Amino acid sequence: MMTRFYLIISGVSLMMLVMFSGCFFYGKAQYQRGFDAAQTEFKAELAAKEQAMRQQQTAASVLYEQNKAQQEKEERVQYVEIQKIIEKPVYGRDCFDADGLQQLNRAINGQ
Repeated sequence: MMTRFYLIISGVSLMMLVMFSGCFFYGKAQYQRGFDAAQTEFKAELAAKEQAMRQQQTAASVLYEQNKAQQEKEERVQYVEIQKIIEKPVYGRDCFDADGLQQLNRAINGQ
């Protein structure tokens, strides 16, 4: 009778151990599935934010390049205009050129 009691106790203990192990491993698998799903979702969000940041950087770069090209174009135009305006030296060895000297003489004579 005692051996039967021990057999029942050991059988119940074994069943409880199997049930506990099954619950433990099932819970661990569920946790891992949830963790993997959250990690996948996080990676997708991170990739979306990264893509948005790249687009923003690209737009800023394009705008910068356009502004830089416009400024370089304006600088070149101004430089070319300056070269066209100043074609000969204003003063050589004399302080006044012929036109300036005529105007000075007129001012002196009171005309």
